[in-house]
Amino acid sequence: LYSWGANRYGQLGLGHHDDVDEATIVVGALQSKEVKTVKCGASHTTVLTTNGDLYSFGRGCRGQHGHGSPRPQLCPRIVGCFVKNGPVVSVACGSNFTVCCTASGHVWSWGEGQCGQLGLGDYKTRSIPTLVSIASGDRQYRIASIAAGWGHAGAMSDTGDIFMWGLNVFGQLGTGDCRIRSEPSHVLHVDDASFCVREIRCNGHFTAAITREGALYTWGSLDNGEAKSRTAWS
Repeated sequence: LYSWGANRYGQLGLGHHDDVDEATIVVGALQSKEVKTVKCGASHTTVLTTNGDLYSFGRGCRGQHGHGSPRPQLCPRIVGCFVKNGPVVSVACGSNFTVCCTASGHVWSWGEGQCGQLGLGDYKTRSIPTLVSIASGDRQYRIASIAAGWGHAGAMSDTGDIFMWGLNVFGQLGTGDCRIRSEPSHVLHVDDASFCVREIRCNGHFTAAITREGALYTWGSLDNGEAKSRTAWS
């Protein structure tokens, strides 16, 4: 793993607060680990290794690094919750929050929650990972991958169903309205309730999904955060 750039909160994982203008290897706890995925929030970073361990570092004032402390984490540190509840298979960072899913299909979230982006049914901040219920009616879904935008998140099940929650001012949840959801909502295509998704991505205030047939759909902000938006798949 290499990192560079702004480093006020230790988000480069190099053990200090100095900005770095060249790619610099990140050692410490990651020195003997093989990295699979890196995701960045506004000022925090998560690293997923090939064996499913999750590490994080950077800003923690909203609990976004998941170590239970508001202090910045300057070096990579394993997120202890998943030593027991892992391995982690997918992770995503919003601006000041983090979501992940494990091999068992469970979703966990932590960090800032004032937009409902943790999916826990309230608007509280959590400094440690908390289990999120992904259900529709009496059915519990097994989640295969996770995504996060500025203040919203999405999860894709192993059956191709998608669930969205969090900020929805621009229709980024795809629910056909602009109402915030503090719990995961099962999102269905307006024309075809059996639509199956194979990949979902969130960014800023919009969402995109690719179906198993190869079609691309987008919804949410159309103009870099301005008022133009689509509230459903198109």
